[in-house]
Amino acid sequence: YGILRTLREAHPTGRARGEVASCCIHRAPDVTRMIDRLVRQGLVRRTRDNEDRRCSLATITSAGLKLLARIDPEIAAAARRLTQSLSAAQLQQLARLTETLAD
Repeated sequence: YGILRTLREAHPTGRARGEVASCCIHRAPDVTRMIDRLVRQGLVRRTRDNEDRRCSLATITSAGLKLLARIDPEIAAAARRLTQSLSAAQLQQLARLTETLAD
């Protein structure tokens, strides 16, 4: 889900694998495997970078965009259910802890 969201943010130009990894909490080799799986599922396309032919760019496909449009509301509702009992201070603390873990 995180990789698809990251690629949607970069749509339509796409992102290099390293950029995707830096936006997610995953290591680069894991991101490569995940992108490979998303390519096989038709949710992501991999193309050569015209500026640097050594690199490839991952771009989200229309099927990937449709999937996100379908599941985004469900994920947002689940996040609301998980956090609805937290105070504003607790939500801020959770956000700080999440950022720390992501770094």
